Order: sequence, then C-alpha cells, then structure tokens
Amino acid sequence: MKGLSVGTAVSLICTVILAQPTGANKAAGQCKNNAYLVGQCFRLHGRAFFSNGTPSLRIWHVGTNRILGVTSRPRADDAENPIAPANLSNALGGFDHFVFGDFEVCPFTPKHQGWMQMVCVESAKNLAIKPYGYRTQD
Repeated sequence: MKGLSVGTAVSLICTVILAQPTGANKAAGQCKNNAYLVGQCFRLHGRAFFSNGTPSLRIWHVGTNRILGVTSRPRADDAENPIAPANLSNALGGFDHFVFGDFEVCPFTPKHQGWMQMVCVESAKNLAIKPYGYRTQD
C-alpha cells in the first residue's frame, strides 16, 4: 500500500467491513427466490419474538399452536443470520418486544406436526409493537 498512510488504510478496511450486510439487514428479496425453498410462500397473522434456543427468531401463528423458526436455510443451525426484513428486526429490538403483524413467509422445511417449521420472512406489514410479557385480556 505504497502512498497510503496507516490511518487511511485502516479507515478503508473498516469502511469495507462495515458496509457488508448483516443478517438482521438482509434484503427480504433473498427469501422468496431462495434456492432452498420447499414450497409456496404464504401469509399469516402472527407474533414475532426472540427466544432462547435455536432458532432465536420465531413467529407464532395466531390462533394455532404453531411456531415457525426464522432462519437463512433449512437447518436451525443456520439461524445466526435469519432472512427477515429490516423493519421487523428494528421493531423487535432484541428480547424487549413482541411484534404482531401480517407476515409473508416462505418454507425451508415441510410442515410436520410437532416440529418447528423453518422459514424466511419475505415481508412484515401492519406491525404492532408490544412490550415483552404483553398479554391480552381474557
């Protein structure tokens, strides 16, 4: 790197590293056209939340006992960088909130009773942020 100062070189390297997309900011476009999908995308009204375990980003399909795991591929091990739109990731704010909304998800694994189905999130609309532990009145 002749002609560049060490400070300039470090600044350039940092800029390149920080410009790389992170899992939370992955474009939702990587979902619907993903080569690992096993079926048609579908819409649901659900509650997105972070949980301990893998995958940590999950969506409960309201009105069912079904929990969907949000990943980047068919395996739960690929949950470190889930494919989800930025508006959902920003609304969740880590473990602090639940986010109710209308989600379009695409399946990485087939639906199987008793198993968490792995999906990616193509879109998240009509989001309502609730504090963790929020419960509706019975």
